[in-house]
Amino acid sequence: MKLVVLPLLAAVLVVLLFIAGCSSAEKQQGQPEKPEQPVQYVIEDYVAGSGEESGGGIMPEVPEVLSSVKWFGHASFMFTDRNSGNKIYYVDPFEFKGGSYEKADIVFITHAHYDHCDPSAVKKILKPTTVIVVPGGCKEKLKVNAEFIDAVPNKEYDVNGFKFRTVPAYNVKPGRLQYHPKSNSWVGYVFQLNNQTVYHAGDTDFIPEMKQLGKISVALLPIGGTYTMDVDEAIAAANTIAADITVPMHYRMLLGSNYSSAEEKFKAGVKNSKVVILEEVTA
Repeated sequence: MKLVVLPLLAAVLVVLLFIAGCSSAEKQQGQPEKPEQPVQYVIEDYVAGSGEESGGGIMPEVPEVLSSVKWFGHASFMFTDRNSGNKIYYVDPFEFKGGSYEKADIVFITHAHYDHCDPSAVKKILKPTTVIVVPGGCKEKLKVNAEFIDAVPNKEYDVNGFKFRTVPAYNVKPGRLQYHPKSNSWVGYVFQLNNQTVYHAGDTDFIPEMKQLGKISVALLPIGGTYTMDVDEAIAAANTIAADITVPMHYRMLLGSNYSSAEEKFKAGVKNSKVVILEEVTA
């Protein structure tokens, strides 16, 4: 009897040890250590160049520059410059209603139209040391006490250690020539921000200068049509610029309830860049 029981007990012990080992291995495979997980930034939507969505609106390993960008709608953005002690820069602040907005170290205006050169919005973010960078026709409209720097196309600048350059922004399509004439010398900007290169195109069509931008990390492009590129033209521009990431702007206010279909078309058409739809924020 003892000769039979002992082998059976040994066999049971081996089986139990085997099951315990498998369970431990499954736990290790299913729960990697947190330090090994990539940093994630939650955005409204993300679509790679293939047009395929990343599940849940989460894109891993987004360039750090996007974590320091806020979109207030239309062409209005705020950037936090982490390389200079979290200085705050705005581009085309517009319709800042209520709330508390961070004060600006530098404000950039692309052109003189009311939805880009908005005195009431600028006053809400002004502090005694704010510098305002403006092309022609804007300073007179703002009517604020601040240090102004005149922006002209195709020039490099260094304002208090922050480097950027200007790019022309104008219409070439016959039906739009009256809105943003090249002779107005209005601008877009290329910023050196947090070790990345960010291009804010301003109000523009797909212009030849976009072919000579060089390496761009993030391109902010208008897609709303009427006054700027429409979706098809913006797709061509985005594929030519081939930024690491392309963010559409200047379209929701213009397209109304049709804006989501424009976003989907833009996502599907851009093949040489990742398209990110930023979430609009308030203060």
